[in-house]
Amino acid sequence: MSTVDQAMSVLEAGRPEEAASLLERALAADPADAAAANNLACIYANLGRLRDAARVLEPAISRDPKNVLLRNNLGYISLQLGDTAAAVRHLSAAVRRAPRDLEVRVNLGLALSRAGKHEQALRAFRVATQRHPTSSEAWNQLGLQLVSSGRSARAVEAFEEALSFDPENAEVRNNLASALRDGHEFERARSEFRRILSLHPEDASAHFNVAVLHVMREDREQALHHFRRYEECAPHGPHTGEIRRWLKKIRGKTAGRRPRRRKTETA
Repeated sequence: MSTVDQAMSVLEAGRPEEAASLLERALAADPADAAAANNLACIYANLGRLRDAARVLEPAISRDPKNVLLRNNLGYISLQLGDTAAAVRHLSAAVRRAPRDLEVRVNLGLALSRAGKHEQALRAFRVATQRHPTSSEAWNQLGLQLVSSGRSARAVEAFEEALSFDPENAEVRNNLASALRDGHEFERARSEFRRILSLHPEDASAHFNVAVLHVMREDREQALHHFRRYEECAPHGPHTGEIRRWLKKIRGKTAGRRPRRRKTETA
């Protein structure tokens, strides 16, 4: 068994650090081993050691600049490290070599979007949907880019297309509901959020987004309910600080008011 094969067996046994050591040894013996470099970089990336992953991939690409897999992975890791220029450079090179590769095309769109090149990102995602018309991921990413460009109505169409190929995808349905909300189609948005929460009652993202919907509708009681549910489901989630500001604002507006009798709703 080769050192690389041994490393893969060790990795499958749940010992990534040991596998990484074996792959480092394999690369020291043969620096041109692209498979060893890629596998080692993937292990480091999964361990959160992104700079180590980039350190491994950069010389591998210098030796094999036409390797699409290496380019794609370094581009994505560069994006995670915040180096959008490097990400766009590597992913553009990968797309030129493999124009029909869905993952590479989507990663390029993400890098372009992060770099502030929104129209180029839209083009990348549109090409992805044209070449992979049944890809829910391609349509979802196009929808997200349309939302960030302020085109909620077009985004709704893209999310609906994504759901036609993956109807049980809660993330895409959440994106659809949020786009409907942003387009002030409140009843349709509410219906979609209800559907998500009926299937996934602990979905923190859905609770946050439906709470924002209720803020927009000035339904403070329901907004408070869903903000609190978000905190219960994701006490250290990315929206925690934002929610605390919302709660302070809502409580300030409701202070001194007499409570109204009303039915308790779930979304």
